[in-house]
Amino acid sequence: MGKMRRLGVLACIAMLCVVMAALAACGKDVLKRSTPGEEELPEEGQLASVVASSVKLTNVATKFTVSWSAVPHAQSYEVKSGSAVTTTATTSVSLRGVSGFVIPDNGKMTITLIAKASEYKDSKPTTVTLTYNTEVTQLLNPEIISFNNGVIEWRKDSGVSAFILRVNGVPVSDSSDNLYHGNTYNTSTLKADTRFDIVAVSSESNVMDSDATSFMYTYSKKALTCLPIQDYTINDGVLSWGEVEGATGYRVVDLDFNVTHVTECYYDMTGRNIVYGVYPDLDGSGILGSAEIAPVEINYLKGNGTAASPYLISSPFDLRTIDYYEVYRAELNKSQINYYRIEKDLNYNAVSALDNDSNIYTLRKPFFGVLDGNNKKLTDVRVNYDGGYWALFDFVATGATVKNMVFESPEIKNGLQSNSHPLNATIAMIAYFNYGTVTGITLNSAKFTATAGEIGGIVAHNYGTVSSCTVSGTFREASTSSTGTATYEIAGVVLENLSGGVVDGNTVKKLEIAGTATNIRSCAGVVSINRSGGVVKNNSFENVAITGMVASSEYGGVVAYSHKSGTVTKGTGTLGTFTCGGSQVSVENGTTSTYRRGKLVGNYS
Repeated sequence: MGKMRRLGVLACIAMLCVVMAALAACGKDVLKRSTPGEEELPEEGQLASVVASSVKLTNVATKFTVSWSAVPHAQSYEVKSGSAVTTTATTSVSLRGVSGFVIPDNGKMTITLIAKASEYKDSKPTTVTLTYNTEVTQLLNPEIISFNNGVIEWRKDSGVSAFILRVNGVPVSDSSDNLYHGNTYNTSTLKADTRFDIVAVSSESNVMDSDATSFMYTYSKKALTCLPIQDYTINDGVLSWGEVEGATGYRVVDLDFNVTHVTECYYDMTGRNIVYGVYPDLDGSGILGSAEIAPVEINYLKGNGTAASPYLISSPFDLRTIDYYEVYRAELNKSQINYYRIEKDLNYNAVSALDNDSNIYTLRKPFFGVLDGNNKKLTDVRVNYDGGYWALFDFVATGATVKNMVFESPEIKNGLQSNSHPLNATIAMIAYFNYGTVTGITLNSAKFTATAGEIGGIVAHNYGTVSSCTVSGTFREASTSSTGTATYEIAGVVLENLSGGVVDGNTVKKLEIAGTATNIRSCAGVVSINRSGGVVKNNSFENVAITGMVASSEYGGVVAYSHKSGTVTKGTGTLGTFTCGGSQVSVENGTTSTYRRGKLVGNYS
């Protein structure tokens, strides 16, 4: 009986041991699962992982110093936060001094740590998410207060414990916390243009780092200047650009070098001149100068501006930007020729009034390039002008070409500039002065009206070549000037062809030239005045009608007046119906007498 009791006790003890062992094993598994990564055993020859519960964030509002418990045998640690990665031999690191570190704005920061040693495999990564207070104040941007003998000095405001200083993007520190505790920097060792970025930081909680004060040291001038603008974009005539940190505003400089000061990073050009460049202002102290007004590359148009890849014009606004590229060419490479091509029909009826009810601006910079209209239509161009002469281009230079443009129903009105200068109220569709080549231009149903001024369908004053153009429409002189001066010249293609000028192979379909009472003189279907050395040849007209003439003036189907040293030949041209004051003119050449009217030349002397 006693023996059986002893056996029963031994069995109970054995069963208890089994249960305890099972419980111990179960307990070990539960512990392992409850704290993964902390108790998980490393592989053979591998360092243990950083204990997640030991990772702390100190002074979380601003300092962002991460610390952790040491791992046995570890020689260094890799720390990663977002795209910022650094390695340290200590068990803490200040993330503010790490390149690429960005403070998250949601109050949560994810940190990954890996322990390293030369005789061990890297530990498995430990990743933790830490929280911090986002309700903080922000330090002021560091202000440059002096630049003497090559030494930059900036203000160290109250509450600032140190700075993040980057020189050409490389962090510069004077202590183990990766920060810069001084507030001066000697540029004497710099041998090239150098960028500086300075951020003020604080050791106090709830005080955020300042934004960066960024600027350039210009080696050649030993001066400090603002950073140039980056990332220009254009949308419907509005120019936008990337913000320059620390800039107090921006100077917008247009093609006439007028300056407009703005504080926002955009500028609407729809009713204004095209922008030449934008330059930031940092402060008003004069120590840190504004960026110089220098050529700035703004990609207004697609393409490279070469013959193989021309600048592409797809809107009325795009056409205006030609002036920018011609100025840019003149500033950087005067030997360069820019090529432009119109890619689609341009509907000017959809353009809001720009000035005095006009929907198109003139191109006022000398044109040295090649503009191919690609036979696309420019529809409903509307001009209401009273400031002197009007032409799409002020000046087409020697070697330049404007070709293959089609204008559907253009309507241009030009008033008198002044009583003493009535001839300045001039209209020409393409150029006021042409020294280059204007060819293949078409005016369909044009309506041009001048008040005591001049009208030329294509070019006002020609020293180059005008060829293969086609014109139809009505050119009307509204009135004489208040001084009683009559209009001198009206012509379908060229007002005045000067020495070296060639007007060749143009066609006038149907053109009505009308005055008010008797106030127009020297009018013709193609060229009004052909000067000595000018050549007019192979031009045609189908129907030209002139009314409102001054009796003693000259009128011609092709040329009104030609100097005896000029050349006018019919060649392949066809002379159609020519009517003056309701009477048809049948003679080919007029005379020097009172009746100076001819289908080819009105007066040749």
